[in-house]
Amino acid sequence: MIKRMLVPTFSLFMFYSGFGQQVAGKLKFEQGQTFEITLQIKTTIAQEAGGQAIDFNVDASGTHSYKVTNVTPDNTTLHHQVN
Repeated sequence: MIKRMLVPTFSLFMFYSGFGQQVAGKLKFEQGQTFEITLQIKTTIAQEAGGQAIDFNVDASGTHSYKVTNVTPDNTTLHHQVN
């Protein structure tokens, strides 16, 4: 029973992943540009150990920067650095 459901589901997934969104045009980068991406994560973990409830609150952030180091008509080189 599971195999009968798994094969059509997998086939449908592969069909849609093969026909995803298309990019209309090229991305344009200029040498020396810097892109910064900041990620922020906030999570709460609740667990119980020995009859006592323990809660953990985690706040984290990370900054990534990408610098365009080389641009040619058919290739762009980015340098990645975690700050």
